[in-house]
Amino acid sequence: NMEVATDLLEQMRRTSCPPSRVTYNTLLAGWVRAGNMRKASGTVEEMTAAGIEPDLYTYNTLIAGFARNEQMETALQVLAH
Repeated sequence: NMEVATDLLEQMRRTSCPPSRVTYNTLLAGWVRAGNMRKASGTVEEMTAAGIEPDLYTYNTLIAGFARNEQMETALQVLAH
């Protein structure tokens, strides 16, 4: 359940256990599987705002998600990034 995962991320932010790249990538993959590319993109924005650089896995997951959701123009924009 993605709402539970989002709540967990918020709890991590409030405690001494800050989310890591793996945490954000896991949440990103969940949003992609759920077909919610708006939330997936938002997760990458949150990740970057937290000072965590997206990695190859992040970009591959995002591009695949946009492609699966027939948003090829957006997938190509991410690829060009």
